[in-house]
Amino acid sequence: MSTQDTTVKKTAATYWKVSLWLLCGLSLITILILRETDRMSGLTAVVVAVIFNLLVAVVYGQCWLKTAQKSPMMLPKFYLVASALRLFAAAATMLIYCVVLRSHTQDLKIAAIIFLVFYIVMLIFETLFFVRKTKTLNIFPPTNENNEQTS
Repeated sequence: MSTQDTTVKKTAATYWKVSLWLLCGLSLITILILRETDRMSGLTAVVVAVIFNLLVAVVYGQCWLKTAQKSPMMLPKFYLVASALRLFAAAATMLIYCVVLRSHTQDLKIAAIIFLVFYIVMLIFETLFFVRKTKTLNIFPPTNENNEQTS
């Protein structure tokens, strides 16, 4: 097992750990806000958002680990495809949730806001985390931008 492989595995483990802590913190803050505003009907939305983001984090982390180990040069394409799939999965989840709650308009608004906040926070976290880690892993060869080709 190479040093690069060990570092990639540690990065994936750190991602899962921080994702879990972030989801726990967001859940706690959201539940406290719902409790203080007497909108405990939004608790189901918190559960849906947490389950969705937890599943996405596990799948995303596992796929990132395999991609970083087997073909690290494909990571930029992985980030693009994973973001698109995540967006479609979030849209499908919210569409199903909207169909289920179609008779509760006020609960639907709260649910959409909660889901969107969780989605955006996790998206920002993943972007910052993997941009920083990809730079520190030295997966990509350095580019020389000052080297201009002359014909």
